[in-house]
Amino acid sequence: MKIILSVFSVFCMHLFAHAQSAEWKLIQTSNGVEIYAKDVVCNPAGNNIQAEMIILKAVNKTGNSKSISWQYEIAYDGECKTCNNDEYLITFQLDGYKTITGECHSVAGKPNLYIHKKFINVIPNNQEYTSFNLSNLTVQ
Repeated sequence: MKIILSVFSVFCMHLFAHAQSAEWKLIQTSNGVEIYAKDVVCNPAGNNIQAEMIILKAVNKTGNSKSISWQYEIAYDGECKTCNNDEYLITFQLDGYKTITGECHSVAGKPNLYIHKKFINVIPNNQEYTSFNLSNLTVQ
């Protein structure tokens, strides 16, 4: 029985460590607001489709409400596919000392703080994710 419990404990610790392996990485700072990114695996469609995505988080380190905006520049196969496209312009308010974290899918009333990298299963990837940038970051 002790052996079974030991094996189960090691298995659970491995799963917890794997789930916690992706860390938030600071990618930009402006006027008291920090923008972080983290790679995650999502099930954005709510079925068996899985995708690698980047989730963003904005942290307002000040006591003042901030108006935040940026343009997503997402490159696939080395070419920016979202540049100069207003569909990828993100604008939102963030109250003082608050944080907003992206989801794996669109949520009504919340900015889209995620970037699709590639599908993992089921759907073929016609393009290879290259990079992303948040251009024209404005924090007022």
